Amino acid sequence: METQHMLKLAERFREHNDHSAFETLFAEIGKPIWSMICRKVPREDAEDVFQDVSLAVAKALARDVVTHVPALTHTIAARAIADFFRKRRLTQSLPGYDDDMDLTDPGPPTFAAARVDSDRLLARCECHERQALILHYCSGCTVPEVAAFMDISTGRAKKIIYLAVKKIRDHLARRGVV
Repeated sequence: METQHMLKLAERFREHNDHSAFETLFAEIGKPIWSMICRKVPREDAEDVFQDVSLAVAKALARDVVTHVPALTHTIAARAIADFFRKRRLTQSLPGYDDDMDLTDPGPPTFAAARVDSDRLLARCECHERQALILHYCSGCTVPEVAAFMDISTGRAKKIIYLAVKKIRDHLARRGVV
């Protein structure tokens, strides 16, 4: 779908509250967004993220004059995916983790203890560093994709990832682990 046609549909939606214009617009622009979300988010959560994106795009189009609909939609989708992982990170419980667990016990290492240690290491990083690390290493995003999700340059994303890994390595080195 050409950009001028998209802009006309967006204008019709904004000025006349024409929902059929939005449906037509999102039917075309939603396909690559759905594909992007499915590549990044677990399948069972993809529909919820897609719905969040469509609502956010509708609000943005109703509120503002938009000059490039695909760029707006991609940016909103990237942020929705990052928000999904951020929320999941904050609400996901640790398997086998118990608040009364004695972490000083020198028993054999367990998955739960290793997970707690990795969570503590990630907690040493700033929010944007954690986000970049999780997107890059856990979600399998390339550095350019991380940059697009975080709305920063590729060089900046590469530097954030490098410095976060260095911070974790330095901490582990001080503890004698590496």
